[in-house]
Amino acid sequence: MTKRKINNPFVEQWLIELDAVIRHEILNYLVEEKLAKGDDFFFDPSPFMVIDEVILDAIFVYWDKLNEAKDDAELAELLSSVGSIEGIDAAKRFLEENDHLVQVIEKTNLEELTSSARNILTEKYPVAIRSVEYLMIKTGGNSLPQCLKWRKLNNLYSIENLWISNDLERVLIFHTELIQNTLEKKKTNLSKPELITSNKKSEFIEIIIEEKNGEIRFISDYKLDKIKKLDQTYQKKVLAYCEELVKHQLEKYISGNN
Repeated sequence: MTKRKINNPFVEQWLIELDAVIRHEILNYLVEEKLAKGDDFFFDPSPFMVIDEVILDAIFVYWDKLNEAKDDAELAELLSSVGSIEGIDAAKRFLEENDHLVQVIEKTNLEELTSSARNILTEKYPVAIRSVEYLMIKTGGNSLPQCLKWRKLNNLYSIENLWISNDLERVLIFHTELIQNTLEKKKTNLSKPELITSNKKSEFIEIIIEEKNGEIRFISDYKLDKIKKLDQTYQKKVLAYCEELVKHQLEKYISGNN
């Protein structure tokens, strides 16, 4: 009913994000229930939480090597080294596919990956090989609960944030004020709360940061074959979501490099 009354791009975008939040919270609850019923009630999710720290460490390794490079030949060799801009970007996309994140956290070397994962890494993301290997050395060797290895779970969702809940009270307050003020044509003074979701970001679009010949390119690659299969209403929501992802990644990259 709300959608029929309100024709506001910001509200439409908020409703898309709110839907993702609801899915995340339901998924979070279901996984916690599964863990509680098994032998993994005291499961420690810290391996998922340190991935970003290890990625940052890898970037520092790259910058140290970059500062030591003496000529163009050495600079070219660094493009596929641990922590390079292209390597880290490709590694993140590799981790989001299928159950690759789970495998990287459990295994300690590339040979232990499934043949499918190795093929995807070497053929689709070759520039990420050294960075993925670094992540496995630093985070691998963990034993994860079986419920986190479900194929459908990993194919449809990113599971690294499952143990992090949203501030639902704040989300509800913001939603209520936004809808009421929009209907009454008033300004919403509350800032949008930080949202935790589990949507796979590369399901309908791949955002690539590419470094070549001293230039950095930001590439948004829409997966139009998948988008075209959706019904028209959902297509619009997906495209709006993709546009928001592009905007967020641009702002994140620019603010992180100033």
